[in-house]
Amino acid sequence: MHDVWGRKQGLPQNGARSVVQSRDGYIWFGTESGLVRFDGVRFTVFDTRNVPELGHNFVRCLLADRAGRLWIGSSGGGVVRLEGGRFTRYAEREGLPSEQVSALLEDGKGRLWVGTEGG
Repeated sequence: MHDVWGRKQGLPQNGARSVVQSRDGYIWFGTESGLVRFDGVRFTVFDTRNVPELGHNFVRCLLADRAGRLWIGSSGGGVVRLEGGRFTRYAEREGLPSEQVSALLEDGKGRLWVGTEGG
C-alpha cells in the first residue's frame, strides 16, 4: 500500500525545489509558493501572508543544521532562520551580498555558508 500526497492534500503545488527533514521529524518542502511543513498527515504552508519575515515566497533551498535550526534560502528574500518557532530574516542590510539565495551548506565546524547571486 502507498499514499500519494499533493495539491489535493494541501501542498501549494506539486513541485518542490528543496526537501529536508528536521531533527523534530517534520519534512520541509521549499516551493515557489512558500515553505511547507509536513507532519506525516497534513501540510502547513508558511508564506509571506502568514510569515512576513520570509520576504519572498519562492523558496530555493533548505538546510536543517546540527543545532536543530532550519535555514531557508529564497529567490529575493535572503536567508531566514527558523529556531524555536521564531523566523528571523537576514538580508542585504545585514551584509548578505544578494537576496537571491541558491545554496546553503553547513561545514564541519558548524558554520553556515550561503551561495547567492552576489557571491
